[in-house]
Amino acid sequence: MSKSNNQEKQEEIIISRPLSKSEHFFRSRTATKCFNSFQVTAIYNQNLKKNLNLFFNALRKTIIDYHISVSNVQLDSKLNSFVFHPLNSVKLGDVLEFLNPDDYITNGRINENFMKYVNDTTIFELYSQKPLFRLILVGENTLSCSFEHTIADGIVTNYFHEILVENLAFVEKQSNWDILESEYGCYKDATVTLDSELFTFSKDKKYIKNSLPPPVDLFMEDIELDYTHGDPDYHEKIIPKKYPTKWKGRFPAKFTKDIAFKLINFTPEETKQILKKCKENKVSLTSYIQIIHALTMQPVFGDKNYTTHRCAMALRRHFDSSKAPIEYKKILDDPNYKIFGTSASMGFSNNLPPIKEFSWDLVTQANKIIVDGCNNKRALNALKPFLDKADPTDYKNEELFYSQLDKAKADAVKISNLGLIKTPTYKSDNPEKNWQIKDMIFSQDMAPYASDFMLSVVSTLPGGLNFVLSYFDYSFDDFEGYDNFDHLIESLHDNMIKYSLEVN
Repeated sequence: MSKSNNQEKQEEIIISRPLSKSEHFFRSRTATKCFNSFQVTAIYNQNLKKNLNLFFNALRKTIIDYHISVSNVQLDSKLNSFVFHPLNSVKLGDVLEFLNPDDYITNGRINENFMKYVNDTTIFELYSQKPLFRLILVGENTLSCSFEHTIADGIVTNYFHEILVENLAFVEKQSNWDILESEYGCYKDATVTLDSELFTFSKDKKYIKNSLPPPVDLFMEDIELDYTHGDPDYHEKIIPKKYPTKWKGRFPAKFTKDIAFKLINFTPEETKQILKKCKENKVSLTSYIQIIHALTMQPVFGDKNYTTHRCAMALRRHFDSSKAPIEYKKILDDPNYKIFGTSASMGFSNNLPPIKEFSWDLVTQANKIIVDGCNNKRALNALKPFLDKADPTDYKNEELFYSQLDKAKADAVKISNLGLIKTPTYKSDNPEKNWQIKDMIFSQDMAPYASDFMLSVVSTLPGGLNFVLSYFDYSFDDFEGYDNFDHLIESLHDNMIKYSLEVN
């Protein structure tokens, strides 16, 4: 008897798979509660709360096209490995929460109260039947999306909004409902509540049409290979002259929820000027941010030591359909399909002396380190110290993480820039109800041992450039005469603009 088309379809896609070596690191970090989540909040131009049926069906289409969003991690005793596997059942209320905007919106944007709320309450549970992503709708059109790091990296969060806004317009078009009913099991006139079944694996497996994202490990060189290629002059090995000692950090690493989230916005006009200046000097925005931030925080770092600065990298640029197993070729060959999963690297260290004057030469140096790092196909080798000691079947590997507590943090600064998100305007049947994203804001938890400062960056054309500077704010005993960093926050904003206006 010949197989049905549906059977053949299901055999051609990956619905469940074992975790890769790099994914085990992120799994263990979540399990030890050393990192909670990250979030991107998008402001939509239409009311998302007004029509819950529309929102529900757009979300349902999104998760069926990207079913890793409704997967969790389970231990497969037969494979002796942790695997991604879809959840049995997900209700809308399992992933969506409504918040009154009064305490969480200031001047049209989410405020520090909201970012603290997300960070303190979004604690995902691995090895369960609970989702690993969360949506919070603040008021009518401000939507926050959070992910657990094993199933997604930061870029996936802006991907999610980009996909959802397109699907909102798709669902609103009457001509698309034959597809929505036949290929996604959507119900046009159903009454939707938080108890509505968003996804049921036994019923919805037949609609899944795309494989899980491939692990980035498939496209990188062996994790055992030295990422410095044995080069004694590799930049991470170079210590600034006259400053042989590494800054010990503000305080030893410890578990705490006392994290500041300071939002800094640059208008679209200011953003254009900053980007123009970076382009003139042939450097990336991220490298400019790194040096401006180091200059601004010099009073905290002091005059006697060097500091280490890292820029996170997404390694999707190394994905190559020609080298992928056949099950992944469909999604890798589709230019419109966005690859979820986690392909993050912590990046490579730029060891900086105390910076008291701005220099484009320093920015050029930082830019080279970032570019070289992005091209380094041995980036996963940085995880080798963890993987050498970790048990891939241990639920936590907690001693490997907890052993880093009560010591100096790994770095002074980590920067994560999601880039400029260019989301088009999507037309609906009603010209007055086209769909658009007006702004995005990115923030994230801080691993206790990772860095003293975290700078999360994202920009959009309508909203401009948004920084969220995070740091531990339970004490300012290291900064004599001050009980906050507010004046440094202002200086960071002003310095970004000041040096973009100066003539070289």
